[in-house]
Amino acid sequence: MTTHALQTTNTQQATSEKSGAQTAHTPYPHTLTFENFVKRHVPALKDAARKGEPLPFPSRARFMGTLKLHGYNATIVSKTSALAPIFRQNDTHNPTFQSRNRVVTSQDKGPIPSQLSNRPLHFLVEAAMRIYTSSASLPADTPFSEIMIAGEVAGRDIYRNVAINRIPRFFCIFNIRIDGVWVDMRRYADVCLPEERIFNIMNWKIWDVVVDFFEDTKAVSEWLYEVTAEVENECPFAASFIDSAGKKISGTGEGLVWTMILFEGEDWPLNRTMLWNFKTKGERFEVVSRIKPTPPKDPDALKLASVFVDHAITEARFEQGIEYLREMELLEQGKGSTMQFVRWIENDVIEEEWEKMVEIGAEEKKVRGVIGTRAREWFFRYLDEAQVRGSGSGYATGKVGSDETRIPAAD
Repeated sequence: MTTHALQTTNTQQATSEKSGAQTAHTPYPHTLTFENFVKRHVPALKDAARKGEPLPFPSRARFMGTLKLHGYNATIVSKTSALAPIFRQNDTHNPTFQSRNRVVTSQDKGPIPSQLSNRPLHFLVEAAMRIYTSSASLPADTPFSEIMIAGEVAGRDIYRNVAINRIPRFFCIFNIRIDGVWVDMRRYADVCLPEERIFNIMNWKIWDVVVDFFEDTKAVSEWLYEVTAEVENECPFAASFIDSAGKKISGTGEGLVWTMILFEGEDWPLNRTMLWNFKTKGERFEVVSRIKPTPPKDPDALKLASVFVDHAITEARFEQGIEYLREMELLEQGKGSTMQFVRWIENDVIEEEWEKMVEIGAEEKKVRGVIGTRAREWFFRYLDEAQVRGSGSGYATGKVGSDETRIPAAD
């Protein structure tokens, strides 16, 4: 395990112990960008092929693209963000709620308890287990040890710069893990409770692409970002709803998540304890610059670090740091949460952009120093502006209509 990965893991563990003494936090897997997915996994793929060893995933792989909803997501990148009701030891009525970084309780102020508490979530588990046991030819009463239902709390007043902000709050499922195995979500579209505002992303538009990782991926990368730009320009999820005035809800979407799936009729031994996926975001949501960094002609350690940080940090990454402080209920401390904000930005950059940092030749210590200076300056400006606005929340307050209606899907 690399040093930066160890630091991130230790941080997650410490957070879990602090926020849930009796229930351990189970982090949702980090989702890489397409470029970083290639850099991180393809060398191992090629090395295994060269040695004649089993491949971790097919060199020519199929991916399905699902909508990435920008909602209550502390770490994205997060894109997800994710939160997950977790059901353990065949208990379908007493789930543990958690955000990306910690266990969430009924005393928390965030949107998770209000959106998911007192809902008949056991129906989701029962539906998932019916599909799971049927597809695996198991007895219908087969018990489970753990089910994770991962999704996103999104909608009104969660994030202001997306079209779904005009929809009353909801929870949208995008992944399910049963006893450590990630299921093929194409089979689980019925795991939802629309009447409870619990949706399933598989009931919206899905894209399909094949990537040959032993060939140049430039052309497929360009196509991925072309379709992502279409989503950014017009969010299909929001567009499937109408407001109280009868108008389609139109506006910005965040991007797509691409998950590896098998080809039709294929029975490839894909390791499903690992979630093989990547994300593509619209340009305004990207946490790194699309302009490739150019090392200075006469580089020194500080210049290299600055060039790397210019590439690795955009306004969107700083905003994700604010989302993290909200999730951890630290933002109300104002400048008292500066250290936590800076540390999160540093660790997020190092974790996501490690390969690029090594490629440029920047030293981690110098990089952290440059990030620290910029993050503090940005955070202080943010707090000053929030004080002028009269609110540190940063949430949008405008509402469109009193409710919305889902447009029936076309046949």
